Amino acid sequence: MIPARILLVILALVGSCRRDLNQPDLAVDFSGPARIEVGGRFVGTEFHNGYPAPQRISFFYPIANSIDRSNEYWTRDTSLIMDIHLKEGNGAWENLSRQAAPFSLTPYRVTFTQIRDRNRLDLSYRYCLDSPAMVLTMTLTNTGTSSETYRLGTRLSTSLRTCHTFRKIEEGWTSVQHGNAALITEYPDSELAGIAVFVLNAGEQPVSFDSRASITRDQLASFTYPQDSPGPTAASYRYQKQLAPGETMQIIQVIGSCYTGETDSLIAYLADNYRDEIEAFENTILNTAQSGFTFNTGDPVLDHSARWAKSVLAVTDHYLDGDIVPMPCPAEYNFYFTHDALVTDLAAVNFDLPRVKRDLEYLLKHATEDYIIPHAYYWKDGGYRTEYADSNNWNHFWFIQTAASYLRHSGDEELLQRCYPYLTKSLRYALHSREPDGLLYAYYLDGWDIGHNFGPRAFMTIMAIKGISDYIFISTYLEENVDQLNDLAGLAKEMETALDEKLWNDELGFLINYYENGAVDPHYYAGSLLAAHFRLLDQDKRSRLIQTASEKLVDPAIGAFTVYPPDFHLLGDFLKFKGDEAGPPHIYANGAVWNHCSAWYALGLMVNDKWEDAYDFIRRIMTIDGIINSPNGQPAMYEYRNSNKSDPDVYGRIDKPQFLWAAGWYLYSLYHLYGLNENVWNISFDPFLQSGTEFCEFDVALHGRRYSVSITGEGDYLKSIRSGSRVYHSAVFSPSVMNKDKIRFIRGRPEQPYLAAAEAIVQQCSFHRKRQELQISLRAYPGHIGSVTIVSPLPPTEVLVNGEPFSDRCETSITMDGICLIDLDVPHHYAEADVSIHFSEPVHE
Repeated sequence: MIPARILLVILALVGSCRRDLNQPDLAVDFSGPARIEVGGRFVGTEFHNGYPAPQRISFFYPIANSIDRSNEYWTRDTSLIMDIHLKEGNGAWENLSRQAAPFSLTPYRVTFTQIRDRNRLDLSYRYCLDSPAMVLTMTLTNTGTSSETYRLGTRLSTSLRTCHTFRKIEEGWTSVQHGNAALITEYPDSELAGIAVFVLNAGEQPVSFDSRASITRDQLASFTYPQDSPGPTAASYRYQKQLAPGETMQIIQVIGSCYTGETDSLIAYLADNYRDEIEAFENTILNTAQSGFTFNTGDPVLDHSARWAKSVLAVTDHYLDGDIVPMPCPAEYNFYFTHDALVTDLAAVNFDLPRVKRDLEYLLKHATEDYIIPHAYYWKDGGYRTEYADSNNWNHFWFIQTAASYLRHSGDEELLQRCYPYLTKSLRYALHSREPDGLLYAYYLDGWDIGHNFGPRAFMTIMAIKGISDYIFISTYLEENVDQLNDLAGLAKEMETALDEKLWNDELGFLINYYENGAVDPHYYAGSLLAAHFRLLDQDKRSRLIQTASEKLVDPAIGAFTVYPPDFHLLGDFLKFKGDEAGPPHIYANGAVWNHCSAWYALGLMVNDKWEDAYDFIRRIMTIDGIINSPNGQPAMYEYRNSNKSDPDVYGRIDKPQFLWAAGWYLYSLYHLYGLNENVWNISFDPFLQSGTEFCEFDVALHGRRYSVSITGEGDYLKSIRSGSRVYHSAVFSPSVMNKDKIRFIRGRPEQPYLAAAEAIVQQCSFHRKRQELQISLRAYPGHIGSVTIVSPLPPTEVLVNGEPFSDRCETSITMDGICLIDLDVPHHYAEADVSIHFSEPVHE
């Protein structure tokens, strides 16, 4: 049976690729050098250079450890943890471990295929749903014309690296279960807390197997280290079989980790049930990726990547101390980061509210008694450790953003009430670094937790302004601290002014930073791009910011750099980097291309109404298909890639190929591309269709319900908003207005007036045809002034706010095709404000 603990949790620049984007299992076939990560809840596996033998196996249960023989991070692709040897007939032994092979990949499974003159070997790595194990299946086929004897040997190191400190544990005790040809390694090291690593043979029976780390092919024989004499360990197996033409030999090894007291029951269970576990896991991932909330843009490249991204979110859910939590990638990390979960959830609020709720509750669970949220959680030195977010930490602002977005999408007041004291603490704590000049200062550079040079930061100031504004929305919605909201709004406005006046460099056309000594930091940082997405600059500066980014930060073939120029390796002493934590030039934080930076650039294009450019950029730079067809591309939603254009061998090379928040930012960008707008106060729709596309539909979570949104027609505005025969008059979502589950946005010349945008909570919006009157009911906090935009086929004749004439404070502009854009700043003398707009002529459907 399953252990009780587990039941609680339930080719040069471009490789060649053959892909059917409509394959039900998401698989992509690829041939060429590649880095690969696949995995499940309890085990993850990392490969390099397209080799079929792994470089790392990460175990998440019962505590986080890994098998990894590397000695230096930047060259870890030179080490392997498994040897695979093949001997055909009287031929020589052949090492297959370092022979790159074509592979078929999904985020939850990989199959390598090595084809030789007279045989074929398929090696697949798959994962269990509820058991802490992975399954390696090797299928050897005789493709020749005569019978032949085949010998195949495998050796897996079972020496461990500890989580976080990455300390080597070289020695262990081994025991054998002969019936299952299982090798079990236990470790005397106290930090490992009584765990075991096991290898279970579940297919072809070996002719011999052994647990010694140092062993020749001819020495394979039964041997174990006695418990009073631990030594270096490995799991070595040797198989032999005569195969007629077309016959196969299938070798199956189940590899996992558990507590020492669980090995017998777990091995017995897996021997009978590993196939069911694999099927259950893969069906779970596919259901997550393809069922429920769907996204159909009419472009198979975008849609396949959306399903792939959702599967990445699913496979990076890992076991940690009794919970299933998001971790950065399938194999390389085995600890929890608050940042990675929160930024991913900014996308997940659109389609997976239970996930976001789980993640917010997890933060509360691991916060301090005085409401400080965690930065990270992991196993270290024999126990679980929490790092807390200090006052310089950007997690406080991501926490507020994600909580606000969750509230807008869910209406879940109960959870937000529980979050509220933590949100209040985060805001006050993070604002400790606001200096008298109105800017937020930080030791770290941009959005990184590296470097130590205290100065004004554009990224942190941008995040603070957004965080204050989102906190105001949450407080208004919950009716908490209402008497403080005017002061907070004033603070956000002061900081926005300071951002513009003190960090905008008109000569450079960009938001800059300063060093501690008062000198200008000459780097262009990607974090500044968020000022465009959050609309914290006027239209002219937003446009210049993105244009400058296109010139300085964007490589049109692979995406947006995190920083330019890539010279941090020359500034180690000045910026107080710890060793080489920034990375060599063009790698990691030192000017590499990061997926989230590309997303921020694409979102900036959208804000500047360059929708077709944004569509083209996302399709070329951020999709699986686009990434494959770029320099040194491969199937991936990566953390970062090498930006060194002067070296074709490394230019575009990808690291951490299936990364949690890369998948999240892709989905976030996709929702925004097709018209979902989320300002501080509400969610609205400004639908987009790329040229040549007639239809798009997607599901989105709004006020805790799933809504199906469809887009048709042509034009920059909305001809009508419908559900069945019912006509809506608001593109701003409100549950009291849009009370049907299917919403149709038909683009074209407006037939009737509609509310396009509002900086307040929309409670009601209706159009009375007989009176030719559009009525809008808004809620904010007393003292708030929020802009409202109405699109109409005809100009207004009278505007009233709270029953008082307001026409002289209303701006109406008329587009070239005669459409009226009506803008007014609505004052909230009280929490609620009512807007009435009259039109002189009948507006026909």
